Amino acid sequence: MPAPESLIRDLPETERPRERLLDQGSGALSDAELIAVLLRTGKVGCSALQMARELLSETAGLGGLLGLSAASSVAPLVARDNAAQRRRPLLGLIDRAVANIPDAENGFRLIFSSSEFPGVELRLTWRRPEFSGNVYYCQNFDAEAWLCPALMKYFDAPPAELFVRCEGLKPGSVGS
Repeated sequence: MPAPESLIRDLPETERPRERLLDQGSGALSDAELIAVLLRTGKVGCSALQMARELLSETAGLGGLLGLSAASSVAPLVARDNAAQRRRPLLGLIDRAVANIPDAENGFRLIFSSSEFPGVELRLTWRRPEFSGNVYYCQNFDAEAWLCPALMKYFDAPPAELFVRCEGLKPGSVGS
C-alpha cells in the first residue's frame, strides 16, 4: 500500500471533494474525487480519495471500473445537478437523512424494503431506469437519487416504492 496521505477532513474545505461537489457541481471534480464522494470514507491509513485513486489505477480508469467503453458518459450518473438544484445525488439524500444521527460520520445503517415497516423514515418512488440503475424520487427532500444496479441483487424488478430507515451503529441512534 502506498504511503498514507492526508485525511480528507484535514484538507481545507475548498479542497474537499464533497464540499466542492456541492459548491461547484460534478464537472469540477476529477473521477477520483467523484468516486471518493461515493465511497464516503476511507480505511485506517488510506483516505477515500487515495482508495479511489487506487481503484482507478487497478481498473485502468473509470471506464474499466464501471465496465464501460465511454467513461465520459458516466458523469451524470455520479452526481447530477441542475440550475434549480432539484436533483441531488444519493449522497445528498443520505447526508440529509442521517443528519440527526449522533456520530453518523463514524457509520450508520440504511435499511431498504419494498414493503412499509415500523420506523420508516423515507419513501422513495421509482421514476425511471438510468445508466443501468434506477432513479427514485424522495418526497421528504423533494429530490431524485440514482440507485446503482446492485439494487437488482435483492429484487427481480425495480420496486415501485422503497421504504428506508436510517440507524446509527450505536443502539438507539435513529435518524429522521
